[in-house]
Amino acid sequence: MDFLNQEFYGNSILSWGIALGILIVSFVLVKVFYWIFSNIIRRLTSKTKTKLDDVLIDKLEKPLTYLLLILGYWISIHYLTFTQEIEDILENVAYFLLVIDLTAILSRVVDALISEVIMPITEKSDSSFDNQLIPVIQKGVRSIIWALGVIIGLDNIGFDITAMIAGLGIGGLALALAAQDSVKNIFAGIMIFLDKPFRIKDR
Repeated sequence: MDFLNQEFYGNSILSWGIALGILIVSFVLVKVFYWIFSNIIRRLTSKTKTKLDDVLIDKLEKPLTYLLLILGYWISIHYLTFTQEIEDILENVAYFLLVIDLTAILSRVVDALISEVIMPITEKSDSSFDNQLIPVIQKGVRSIIWALGVIIGLDNIGFDITAMIAGLGIGGLALALAAQDSVKNIFAGIMIFLDKPFRIKDR
């Protein structure tokens, strides 16, 4: 037992062993989770009439397993003692990874809802405009979710988001001024897309 109480980088060998054991258990749980998804949940969802649950399972399988790994990492680091600076870094890594993973989950859920619920409704309409607009909205919503997720993640680990946004605003303004012609062409293309002055086979 004296061997287990010996210190190594500020922690006993027993504490290092427990932390390592937690990480190993989290990896084992990931394997179990994959097995449950593949052999139980997928079979259940394949029997339902809707395709939404199948798509959700496909999209959420990886981020949910990453969530288990992040949880295992977070628990393991709290079994160890470090300097305050190192503890802050390790916890910030955990918080940032958690926010990014939750952002991925939210993004994929919204993506699946748009693809499997909203798109089938718009496909039944006579207008082709909806079918062209929904993918654009889908990408826009996805970008907004990820942008907010990254901002929240950086804010939680101590970054000055206000200064970053201000810097991005100045940089964006400079870029816009440098690319005025390109921006005009983009907006002109959007207006043509919305107004549809021309159609296929028009001469």
